[in-house]
Amino acid sequence: MSNRRFHFRFQTLALVVVISVFAMNSKCGCIEISGYYENTLLQEYTEDGYDNLSNASKLRVNIDAGQGDELTFTGNVNFISHHLNVNYDLKSYLPETVIVDLTRKGIPTEFMVEKNRIFLDNAYLTLRFSGMRLRAGRQQLSWGSGYGINPTDLFHRKDMLDPTYEKEGVNALRLDHNWGIGGNLSGIIVPGRKLSSSGYALKLGTHASKIGYDIGLTIHHIEDSTSLDSESYEILNQQRTALGLDLNGSLFGMGVWMEGNFNLMEVESNFSRIVTGFDYTLENGLYLMFEGMYDERSQNSDSYTARDWMEYIQFGEPISRYRYMVGIKQSFLELAEGSLFIFGGNDGSYFLNPRVDVSISQNADMTIFG
Repeated sequence: MSNRRFHFRFQTLALVVVISVFAMNSKCGCIEISGYYENTLLQEYTEDGYDNLSNASKLRVNIDAGQGDELTFTGNVNFISHHLNVNYDLKSYLPETVIVDLTRKGIPTEFMVEKNRIFLDNAYLTLRFSGMRLRAGRQQLSWGSGYGINPTDLFHRKDMLDPTYEKEGVNALRLDHNWGIGGNLSGIIVPGRKLSSSGYALKLGTHASKIGYDIGLTIHHIEDSTSLDSESYEILNQQRTALGLDLNGSLFGMGVWMEGNFNLMEVESNFSRIVTGFDYTLENGLYLMFEGMYDERSQNSDSYTARDWMEYIQFGEPISRYRYMVGIKQSFLELAEGSLFIFGGNDGSYFLNPRVDVSISQNADMTIFG
């Protein structure tokens, strides 16, 4: 039996045990099971003639259990199956110079998506007491107000090679204390292989009523593994401390936000990463938004190296120093919504993301995107 399969079976067993405990102790049998099914059909074309059709099914089962609000359990299990092609080749997406460099270093450009996958997305206990909330287990730890990227979220990592675009939970212990209007203090511990490789984070937030803004100060200390060695392209592990700021409010009727941090690196040069944006809804319901990002860690030109591309593919690290996202969204025919988002960088590259969401029945939605 593989370690991964044993790990999942152990997690599933723990999930069943927790639910059983709630069922035996609950006077009202407060266990709720919900979920959804999603099927994604994706057709890809490239200028060099690459043609690929992929199809994936996802079944998500949500389980909530508890007695009142004092002690609750939340769990999500995902079942994902790819029905068609699971083999991909990056040669159709990367510049020729990058392919040559990867080939010279013996790094394969072909990869395969796991055909069938079952995993716990989230599974955590929540205990509330004396104005505090303690949460233990696999959970979402996202902070920040940015849309396209969150500089103050250092615990989640996106695998750009995953066509289902899953953002899995993180095993952590989190303690929150809230007071007044917008006042909060949060502490997070993410266990690592040992104490020195564990991650720690602290956030202090408040609502500045005089200016109408929510303000948050954050500090992280983690073992960073989102960079590659410049020669071997092996993962570079280093200590990283980040000091962050998050603002969210309104200005002249527009929603505005700013999120950023300054990163102190053990091996690399220190760098800052900032996201800022605004949105506005017109009287006719048309939604407009803009977000821009500055990333000192990324290149300031379009001469990206193979290392730059691999860090983007493996870790989701931004590849250009300046990036932007522009979007519009409009509801129509009461049960439908259309949107168009444009993503670009200072290197002149951009891509369009049109999307239409239609509610075809009370419990069924259809999304068409490009």
